[in-house]
Amino acid sequence: MDTQTLLLAVVMFALLMAPLLYFFRAVLRFSRSLELVEDDEGAESPERLLRAPAVDYALSTVLAMPFEDALTQTELALREEGFGVVSEIDVAEMLGGSGIRSRPYTILAAWDADTMTQVLKVERTAGLLMPARVVVVEVDGGTVVSAVDVRRLLEVAHNPALLPLAVEARAQLQRAIDRLDVGTVTLNVKRKA
Repeated sequence: MDTQTLLLAVVMFALLMAPLLYFFRAVLRFSRSLELVEDDEGAESPERLLRAPAVDYALSTVLAMPFEDALTQTELALREEGFGVVSEIDVAEMLGGSGIRSRPYTILAAWDADTMTQVLKVERTAGLLMPARVVVVEVDGGTVVSAVDVRRLLEVAHNPALLPLAVEARAQLQRAIDRLDVGTVTLNVKRKA
C-alpha cells in the first residue's frame, strides 16, 4: 500500500468516526441528564415516575443525594464559579398553596455581576433574559440539577457581540454542574434555614 492510499484510508476513517464519536458523546450527555417526572393519569399511585428526554437548552446532571443536600451543594458550586444566588423560588410551596402536590422543586436565580455588567453594556434589553436559572428537583433515588444554557438563551437577542459573553457564562455554569457530578465542591458553608 502506497503512502497516498494509506493517507486516504486514514482520512476516510477519521471522517467516518467523527460523527460516530459525536453520536456517542450525545448519547452519554443524554443519559446523564435524564429527568424523571410524575404521571398522575391512569396510575394507581400518583408517585409513579417516567423518564423524560433531556432538553437542548439545559445543562443537567442527576445526583444520588437528597434534595436539601443537592440544593446546598448546587449553591456552593455556583458560588465557586462566581455566581451569587439572588433569589430562590420554592415551586413546591407555591403549588401547595393552590392545592397541587409536588415534589421538592426549587428555582435559583444565579447572577455573575461581572458578566451581567458586560452583557448590559452590549445589549441593554438582555436583562430580560437574566439572571441564569438553575433548577433543583427531587426525583426517585436522588435529585436532578439543571442550569439554563445561557448561550442558547442569549441567541434570541440576535446580537453576535453577546456570543463570547454567553459562551463564558455557559462554561461557568457547566463547571458548576461538573463540580456536582464529580463531587469537587469545596466550600463548607451551611445553608440558611
